[in-house]
Amino acid sequence: MRQIFVVTAANAKAQENLGKSIENPVEDEEKVFDNFDVHHHEELKGIRDEAGRFYAWGAVWGIRNVPTWEQMERDDFVLCVYDGIYHYVARLLAKYDNPECAEAIWGTNDEGRTWRYMYFLTKPIRIYQPVYEYEGYLHSRYQGFTRIADTRLEEIEKDYGSMRSSSKRPSSTRATDCRVIWSRGLAGARRSPRSPYRLTPSPTGS
Repeated sequence: MRQIFVVTAANAKAQENLGKSIENPVEDEEKVFDNFDVHHHEELKGIRDEAGRFYAWGAVWGIRNVPTWEQMERDDFVLCVYDGIYHYVARLLAKYDNPECAEAIWGTNDEGRTWRYMYFLTKPIRIYQPVYEYEGYLHSRYQGFTRIADTRLEEIEKDYGSMRSSSKRPSSTRATDCRVIWSRGLAGARRSPRSPYRLTPSPTGS
């Protein structure tokens, strides 16, 4: 079962970091290559080629963050939420504990920590999905880096089919696949009778 992770970007530094590696690719690819051992370079080139550029996010050390990060696996979904809206969705390509690379991309927070528990993503797809439209399946609010529990994923699959098989046709790119699975899988939950809301679809963009 593919997992779903939700990251928050509520504060000013997180918003700044969105521009550095989610809304836009990492501006200088050498910030990545220069901070990994040479034996990782072919692997990194594959990640870059799969996504088109380097897109990434990360977590600082924390008693909840590290175990959550450790559970992430390739092809899991990552949603970015702030201001009560899911703004981006992407798929995970690889993860690394690399404080040097993280600091080169994002710098440090006010406590001098960097987002060392980093992960590379497919090109994030811009969406606009209010959090409340998924109540009953996903959470109604988030306080930091969150893994959606298996019981919630099982409810989505039970009611709307597997996220892995929600697309009837194979996708030509991972980005397309991510969009299809979002729209036909998770977005199906938005129309669920579990939600008391009946709203028209929100605008989306690529």
